[in-house]
Amino acid sequence: MKVEEVKEVQKTTRSSNLNFTIYQQIKQGLNPAKISKKFNIKKTTLKYYLSSLKRVGFIKKVGYGVWEIISEFDKNKFKQVQKCLKK
Repeated sequence: MKVEEVKEVQKTTRSSNLNFTIYQQIKQGLNPAKISKKFNIKKTTLKYYLSSLKRVGFIKKVGYGVWEIISEFDKNKFKQVQKCLKK
């Protein structure tokens, strides 16, 4: 594998795991500010992942800094929707 391919695989794996991690933290009741501090993630980066989870239909915004789980995390559904959105 070339170096570029390895980086792309690592990037994809990390983002997939990060989406699930953020989903789990919201499920536990943490707000975005606490999640960003806990995992040392920039707020803009966290906002990106929250919006992708929202687009797929896993979470919805209830109020300022309050998110709610509306469906269970399904890795396959997430990948399918993300591929459709990129086209």
